[in-house]
Amino acid sequence: MNTKKAVALILTAIVLLMIPLGCGPAEPANKDTHALSLASPGTIEEDVGYFDLSEAFRDSLWAFAGKTSGVALQAFDGTNTLYSPVSLYYGLAMLEAGAAGTTKTDLRAFLETDADARMGEQLRKLYALMTLDGDDTVERIANALWIREDLVSDQGGVKQSWLDQLSEDFYASAFAVDF
Repeated sequence: MNTKKAVALILTAIVLLMIPLGCGPAEPANKDTHALSLASPGTIEEDVGYFDLSEAFRDSLWAFAGKTSGVALQAFDGTNTLYSPVSLYYGLAMLEAGAAGTTKTDLRAFLETDADARMGEQLRKLYALMTLDGDDTVERIANALWIREDLVSDQGGVKQSWLDQLSEDFYASAFAVDF
């Protein structure tokens, strides 16, 4: 196995193993915490069909699901396990949208997508396909970014253009919180 594949598998395993850490009982907070809303989900596209997604994008999703599912499901061998490759893909794609340089290149490779792929546009269409408004049901993917307040300032940190992209392409909310 080459080094890039080994690193990708290790990173996937770390991400997957850390998920349960956020699922424990909450400890009582001694202070009030507030969240400042930085972005709200955009308007969902209408009349999107399966073939509106590019074949290259569909292939990248399947390749990513195949690459990560084995690691995710073997980590909890012998127990009932639920893993959503699309959820992990969305989270990593949100991170990729705000990244640059080697980090962006590495994330695109891990997500099985080309350097020139328009991921935001494709994920916007995928979200529309996966959204269901029925007579008795509503189905949505919940995407949100929670950021330390000190990373949101005029002197740098989180850029408004990235927050706008999260809202429009990923239908994500973004909040600044005093952790």
